[in-house]
Amino acid sequence: MRRSVSNLAVICLLLSARLGRAHDPREVAGEHFARGFSLASHGDFEAALREFNDAYAASPHFSVLYNIGQAQVALGRPVNAIETLTRYLDEGGDEIPPARQRQVATQIAALEAALGHLAIRTDQPGVRILVDGRNVGRTPLPRSIDVAAGQHEVSASYDGSKATTRAVTIGQAELRILEFHLPPPTAESAAAAARQAVLEASIAAENARKAAAAADAALRVVALTQAAARAAASGRTSSTAAARAATAAAESVAVEETARGRAAPAGGGR
Repeated sequence: MRRSVSNLAVICLLLSARLGRAHDPREVAGEHFARGFSLASHGDFEAALREFNDAYAASPHFSVLYNIGQAQVALGRPVNAIETLTRYLDEGGDEIPPARQRQVATQIAALEAALGHLAIRTDQPGVRILVDGRNVGRTPLPRSIDVAAGQHEVSASYDGSKATTRAVTIGQAELRILEFHLPPPTAESAAAAARQAVLEASIAAENARKAAAAADAALRVVALTQAAARAAASGRTSSTAAARAATAAAESVAVEETARGRAAPAGGGR
């Protein structure tokens, strides 16, 4: 009987270790990083950026931010690169060698000097502004928007109403002022805005539910493993059937969570 208890503990511990290795975030991040580095060395910076982002998402480490920033520079996205490289310096701190700190600080300064600046004004408050499809806020905006030199598309709209869109070309270090004159929002657009707010709240609640379910599944696997270890340490008797049941239960948790993640509707509205 004591051997059965030991077998139960070993099976659960091995299962836990196997599942842990399969989802070890550091290993997953390392695989993404290696692919990203290879893609970048062959000039495919778009694909490399996706891999670097996946690596950082799997196991956030400041060193990956450097590679993300360099890929953004290569893709002509200086605003994103400035944000990323600034985070790299902040998160890395004294762990970054002084020479690298100076190199990145110089690069950030050069990128900032080459930016254009776009000030957007509207005659009505609460207008949503998109720059190249990116939501930058609602008017009145607190400051001008930093953009790369070149042509950009700017849209202004109330929720639920048709957007007014303009194209603007900005040079390096240039400040352009863009004004929009829009009619007040209609009752229909106000109702559409309310529906959108309800939809976004529903999506947020669903995402929170999925996160809670994933955490619960992880806790159940840990609890099974800990229970088996305690049983082995205290010398309580068990049977081979119990060992099989515990193993099946742990595997069921992992399979259940995988199926739930695939079946659940993905959050939208980003």
